[in-house]
This record gives sequence, C-alpha cells and structure tokens, in this order.
Amino acid sequence: MSRGTRRQPFRPWTAFEEGRGRVSRAKRRLAVLASCILLAPIFLGMRLFNLQIVKAEEMRLHRTRNLHGVEWLHAKRGNIVDARGHVLVEDESQFVLRFVYRDFRRGHVCGLLVHLDRFLRELQSVTRQATDGAIVPDGLVDGEPLTYVDPVGRFEAAALRTLELPISLLRRDGPLGKRLRSVLRFYVFHILDQTATLRRHGMPVARVFEGLDGEDRDLPVASFVARAGGLPWSPVEVAGEVVARVRKQIAALDELAGILGPRLTLPGSMTRVAGKGSAAGWVSEHGDLFSWLDACDRLHDRRTEARVDELHARQAEFVPGFWSRVFDACVTSEATEDMTLSRRLANALTAGTRGGKHATEFEERIALRFRSEYGPVVVDKPVEFESVVALVLGKRESYPGFEVGEELRRRYPTLDPRGRPYSILGITQWRESVDDAAKPTLVLGDELDSDVDGTKRLHLAEDEREIWQEEVKRRLLSEFRVREGLNNLEAYLDPLLTGQAGWRALLRDRTGQERFSPTHVAARRGHDVELTIDHEVQDLLDRALEEASLETINGHSLDPAKVKASFALIDAVTGDIRGMAWLPRTWHNDLLDIDIPDRSNPTCVHRWQPSPGSVLKPVFAVEGLVQGFVDGHEYEICSGHYGSGWNRISCDCRNRWQPQSLQKALRYSCNSYFGQLGQQLTFEGLQRALLRFGLLAGTDNNIHVLGLRIDPPGPVPRERRSLLQRSIGYGWRMPPILLARAYAALGTGRLPPLQIVARVDGEAVDRPPSTPLDVGDDVLDRVRRGMIDVPLSDGTARHAGLQGDRVAAKTGTAEVLGKSANNASFAGYLPWESPRLAFCITYWETPPKIHGGDFPARALAIFLRSLEQRPALHTMLFGDGGRPR
Repeated sequence: MSRGTRRQPFRPWTAFEEGRGRVSRAKRRLAVLASCILLAPIFLGMRLFNLQIVKAEEMRLHRTRNLHGVEWLHAKRGNIVDARGHVLVEDESQFVLRFVYRDFRRGHVCGLLVHLDRFLRELQSVTRQATDGAIVPDGLVDGEPLTYVDPVGRFEAAALRTLELPISLLRRDGPLGKRLRSVLRFYVFHILDQTATLRRHGMPVARVFEGLDGEDRDLPVASFVARAGGLPWSPVEVAGEVVARVRKQIAALDELAGILGPRLTLPGSMTRVAGKGSAAGWVSEHGDLFSWLDACDRLHDRRTEARVDELHARQAEFVPGFWSRVFDACVTSEATEDMTLSRRLANALTAGTRGGKHATEFEERIALRFRSEYGPVVVDKPVEFESVVALVLGKRESYPGFEVGEELRRRYPTLDPRGRPYSILGITQWRESVDDAAKPTLVLGDELDSDVDGTKRLHLAEDEREIWQEEVKRRLLSEFRVREGLNNLEAYLDPLLTGQAGWRALLRDRTGQERFSPTHVAARRGHDVELTIDHEVQDLLDRALEEASLETINGHSLDPAKVKASFALIDAVTGDIRGMAWLPRTWHNDLLDIDIPDRSNPTCVHRWQPSPGSVLKPVFAVEGLVQGFVDGHEYEICSGHYGSGWNRISCDCRNRWQPQSLQKALRYSCNSYFGQLGQQLTFEGLQRALLRFGLLAGTDNNIHVLGLRIDPPGPVPRERRSLLQRSIGYGWRMPPILLARAYAALGTGRLPPLQIVARVDGEAVDRPPSTPLDVGDDVLDRVRRGMIDVPLSDGTARHAGLQGDRVAAKTGTAEVLGKSANNASFAGYLPWESPRLAFCITYWETPPKIHGGDFPARALAIFLRSLEQRPALHTMLFGDGGRPR
C-alpha cells in the first residue's frame, strides 16, 4: 500500500537509519523555540556586560547629566544714546506667547475633537469594515473635516457624536489593533475627562473605564458612562455636561483671540510675490488665533509628510536584519512556506533590533505626526502683561499648550524720519560660539569648589561630583549663546555693549524635579555708550543728500536706487564725529527679491570706485610750499593739457592761457599746475604730504577708532597711475571720514583724533592729543586763501549757493569706470576764520556731467539752510557765539 494511503507509526530512529532525516513541523517549531530560550540568557548577559562594564563611564555621565543642569541667565546689552541723551537703542525684556502643539492637542477639547475627527476619517478609509460587523464611523461631523475656525455648533456636534461611539471600538476584543485602539481610547477618555464632572462626584473617568470589557459591545459611550459611573445620570445629562464644557473652552479661546487680534503671522504661510521694492519678496499671511491654530496644524502635517518620505527612502535601502539573515541561512527557500511562525519570529526579532517597526503605514504616520509636535512655537511677541500674560497664567487649565516666556530684544526708541532704526547702529543676532577664540571668558571663581550641604547631596559620590563640575565648565564654554553685533556700532562696540552672562547650577531628584541650586552667578549688564553723533544732525545729513540727489536725478534721468553718495561731518577742533550718512539706504537682493537696509557705511570703508580727485590738491600744495617748490619756480601756462603719452593729463580750468599762481590754481582747480608741482615733489613727496595729513597707512590714529572700522588709505592696489595722474588725485583711495579730518587739519593746523564714543557709563573717554602739522601759519594761510575762493562767485563751486556761509573748501572730480562716470567730491571746513566743522561729501560713480562743485556742494548748502532753523543744533555745532556771517 502506498505511503499516502496508510498512516505510519512514528518511529524517529527509522528516519535516521534510512538516511532521510525528516522532522515533523511541530518538532521544528519546538526546536526554534528551544533555541530562543537557550540563547536569551546569553544575549541578556551580553547586554548587561555592555551596559555595566563597557559603557559604565558613559552611563554614569548620563546619570549625572540627568541629576544636574545649568540654567542660563542672559545679560542685557548696554544702551546707545546720542550726544544729547536721546536713547537710540536699548535692551528690553519682553513677554513672548509660545505654543506647544502636543500639549494643546492632548489637553484642550478643541484639539482633541479636531484630531479625533481626523483619526476616525483616516481609520475608516484604512479599515473600511471590521470583521465582526462593527463599522468605524466616517468622522465626527458631516461634510468637511473639523477645523479650529469652525463655529461652536460643529464642535458641539462632534462632542455628541463622540458620545455615540460604540464601546466595541474601545474593548480589547474589538476590531481594532492594540495601537489603534489605544489612540482611540486616549481621545475618548480625555474628552470625557475634560468635559464631564465625574471628578466632582468622586468618580474619576479612569475608574469608569475599568469595567469597559464587561459591558454590552453595542452600548454607546454616553450610556456606558451614565451606567458605570454609579450616579443618577442619564445619557442626556452626560451629553449636556460635555456640551457645556465645550462651550466654556471655546469661549476661553475666543477671549484670548480677541486680545491678540487678527495680526498673528500664520506659521508656514510665507509666499513669494514678484516685483521690486517693499511690496516684493517673501510675504506672510496673517489671521486670528483660530486661523493660527489651523496653520500650525497644517505645518505639522507637512513636516510629517517629509518625515514619512525620508523614512521610506531609508527603508528602501535597509539591509535585512540579523535574525532574518540567520533564518534565511539556516532554512532552505522551499521550506519557508511551511514555517510562517519561525519567519514571523525572525521578522519580529529583526524589527526589535531596528528600534520597533509599526505594523501598518497608518500607525507609522500617526507616530511620526505625534513626534513632530514637540517643541514650542512663538505665537506672538511682544505681548502685554496686563492682558495676555495675566490671562494665560491665571487660567492655565483653559489654555494647555500656551506658555509665557521672557526674552531680550533690541528696542529702538528713536527712529529716523522713515521710521527705521539708524543704519549706523547695526544689528545683533543670537550666535553660538563655535571656536575657542570666540568663546567668552566667564569668571567662575570658587563657585564650583564650594561644598554642598550633606543633607542635600542626593547621594552624590565624590567622583560623580567631579564629573558634574567638569560638565558644567564644558557646557558654559561650548553651549554659551550670546547676542553679537553683526556690523557698525553694534559689532565694533561689542566689548562694551555685551554684558557678562550669568548661570545657575541645578540639582534634581530622581524624578527630575529641581531641588535647589548650589551655585549662582548673577548676570552683569553691558556698558552704556554715549555717542558724539546727534540724531537730528544725522537726519539733516540724510535729508541733504536726498534732496541733492533728487536734483541730480531730475537733471540726468537717473534711477533713484542707483545714486551713491556719502556725507561725513566732524568737529574740526576735537575730531568728534557729528554725523555719517550715505545713499543708497537699501540694496536689492535679487535672490529673495526684497530690499535690505544698507549698513556698509561708505564714509569709512572702501566700497565703490576709488580716486578722490582734486580734493587732494590742497594737501599737495602744503607740501610744495614746505619744500620750496612753489615760490621761485616758473610753471608753464595751462594750455588744456600737460605731459605726453601715458603721462599726459587734461585740464579744462577757467584760467587757461593766463598767468598761474597757487591761489588761482586752487580756485580754478588747474590740473596743469598741480601736474608740474607733482613732478617737483616726486612720488616720495606726494607720500610725505599724505602721511602728514593722515591719508597714508602707517600714521597714528588712522584706523584704531573705538566704535568704527576705517579702511586704511593709500594707493589703489594693482592700479598703474603716472606721477602726473597721482598729483591730481588719481590712483588713491581715501575714506571720506579721513578726508574730512585732513581738511580739519588744514583749517586748524593740527590733525585731530577721530572719536565717535564720548562717554561710557557716564565717564568721558580718554581723548588722544591732536597731532601738529609742523607747518607754519603763513604756509597754511596761502592754501586757505585759495580754498576760500572756491565757493565764491569765480570758483568751481560758485553755483552751490554758499557765498555767505564762509566755507573754505575744494571740489574734486575724478573720471572712473573708463571715463563713463565721475567721483564728484566736495571737502572743506567752516567758518574759515575759526573752523568748527569739517566735512567731505562725495557722489560716487555719477554721470560724467556731474562735478564736485555741483550736487556735493549743493548738499552742504541744503544742510546749512536746515541747520539755521534749529537753534539748539546750531549752538551745539558752532558754540554759543554762533557761526559768523
């Protein structure tokens, strides 16, 4: 009889004797189970050895970190005030309303209902119909999914539909798996816990749900609560309690939304708009609190989608786990179909080594969504203490997830006429110190060495305490974050403005609760800085440049955004900087398509095409007089040009074919005369002249000015210029602030030290002495007479309207960009008999028809006319005697 028709008795020895060696399925399963039982202690011992021996030091340090912590106490930066005490920028503590979406979703009835409705809709699309006939409802409300902006009626309907859910969905023997059932039970439980009043009657909701598995499977949640609560309640009364709580919670949100208003920036709503100017670039949408909650919800959805895609990409490249590889190596491919239990066990062990793998994509998506909700998001700042802070802190239970924090910001009490902070101030931002050189020096003293009271040691061993001390020191230096200035005064005054950060060491108990602080270092505020600049003078300089620029634009059809100009004004005697203004005020970012404030300060740094032009001629004239190259030397009459070939210069002065003199050469700015003077001085003589007036690198007090970055002056690198060209101002680069100082020296006979910081914490800053020019007054007077003639009726600045202002100045026009543009400058001092102010105004890269005697000189005239209308500023700049007329 065949083997398939007759049952053979089980004789294991026969199989081995016949060489076939076949084992039954049950024995194979028992063998795998026995192997697991035998291998489990081995792996457990290996794990214990790894934790207690190999990673002992790491685990001890981890324990120490859990018991000890450091809380930072950030210090305020110092204030910056102008010359008359107006606060330009100061630190301000502000209250910030933050929001943790996870806490709101878990603790507020709106968040619970919105996410329960979404969970049921997605669950219904996944499960469709359970095997025992129980159908998952398609959401809590009809129509579109529930959102935060929906009216109260939809939330009431959603709460009532929650009470109508059958408890079969919540039971252990229900149609849902463990994870999905636990999520559903969480939402239903917390909705009842938030809305019902069982606790007032001594019956917590958790006690009610203990008898869930013993009730009728089709019983609604409301009937189950009414019956299991042991109270004389009907399902209708339970529903009434729920609806009343929903109305109360939404009314609380309405109150907060009314205070915040419709100005909240919706998270993740930035869109890019085309065009230029303030209406272009990235723009955010705004709404009320309920719109903000919906936007925050959508933001977390997008983050979840990104994490799901990232996870799937990693899983696609994942190498099979250890136990799956072992199973595939030990079992042939033909036998795997009959060994589903062993395969499932191998996959489960592999999933455990991966850190846990969710059974379905839906469960995986839910877990990633919950993970994305950690971390606070700023709702609004600053918020008022009397309204927002008092409401949120006074009604914590009505606003789960909302928290009030305090942070520092730079506030600008005094703004420019356009309502913006002054560009000379610069900006700050939080920045983490990365390299050792940038880390702050924290004076710790003996704080870490003080002994902790034995009753409060929390069972600390001496070696653990040493580890804690080293950890605190490391964190103080590696995790220290400080606000640093990025440009201008905020950056260059950082050592004064930045305070000393404080910190507080914390000791926690086993539960993570703070017990006490054994060490405390108070934060120290930064120093207050008073400037020599007055904000109203700064406004007048801005206005003068702008009005003169409008005249330039109207006459030459220029784009206003392309006008480049700078205006430097200093005290001719002391060197105090009275104002620095420049154009353009903003520059366009093509990548973001937005306008950004311009803070490059071209009065002090090299930014555009160099060559100051003829404003250097008075400096060379002084050197020519000192060396004796003016008197007794016959210079050729100006014929419109001088020199030949590459060493040729042109001249279009109004004194051609006329007898020359130094005074006329300065008045008419004759290139031919100063070209011949340059030949007498040679290149070394030109350098000596610049060195005398602080216009060459290497002189004292050139660059090291507290609060300023001033680029070094000197020849333009890699630019070939002939001696004649250099003698008329080509091939040099001079920051306008240094040219203004040089003209102050021409007027007073002494080179003043530049200074922009007058006082620090009310104490005057040490002022370096001025440097004498070592030039006789007779020499300077001869140069001054030529400069006095420049703004008069016959000079190069005769059209500027400065005839009655007693200005001694010099115009300069240098051809740049291949003679397609001019650098037009006007520098000088006033009044000429007793100098009080020195200035340098430059229009950079202008059309060729614009000269130094045109719009730069017009900017000075506009400034002086505006100054006459402000007696207080007039007195501050010119003294009690006023400016002579």
